[in-house]
Amino acid sequence: MDLGATYNISEVDLMWEASYAKGYKLQASTDGSTWRDMYTQTNSSGGTEKIAVSGPARYVRMQGTATSGQWGYSLYEMQVFA
Repeated sequence: MDLGATYNISEVDLMWEASYAKGYKLQASTDGSTWRDMYTQTNSSGGTEKIAVSGPARYVRMQGTATSGQWGYSLYEMQVFA
């Protein structure tokens, strides 16, 4: 997700459908090339997750590391708050 400018972000909300990521990392970048981990989840139960984070970001992404089932990831919506 491109925020259009660099902000100090404070929260990322994830809204999952039935095929959610059991494990994932939220990553941030200020230049779109160098990424840093902001949060790591290893045992998600899906639904809506409100995650406190801290730091500068222009770009934010979710990198899945483990599926909850056989079909991959279905992220309905991601919101980023500064």
